[in-house]
Amino acid sequence: MRKRGDDVPLSKIITNAAADTYAIPLEADDFADGGLNQVSNIRPNRLFTAEGNIILYCAGGLASEKMKEVGWATKIIEIISA
Repeated sequence: MRKRGDDVPLSKIITNAAADTYAIPLEADDFADGGLNQVSNIRPNRLFTAEGNIILYCAGGLASEKMKEVGWATKIIEIISA
């Protein structure tokens, strides 16, 4: 259980086509469990934090192969270096 004040790093996920080179497609088979109702795009260039206690539920967990593709640290360095 998260305590008040504990922030969680998050990345924006959108269902419409993203018009940037950093968008990563997210499909049903990219999830180890759970999932989304539509094909979506992860936006690693749209990072933010939110207080953990406002998160109502988790839609699912990404498969390890997708997590490697997303490569958060690598993507962040790529975006900052551009």
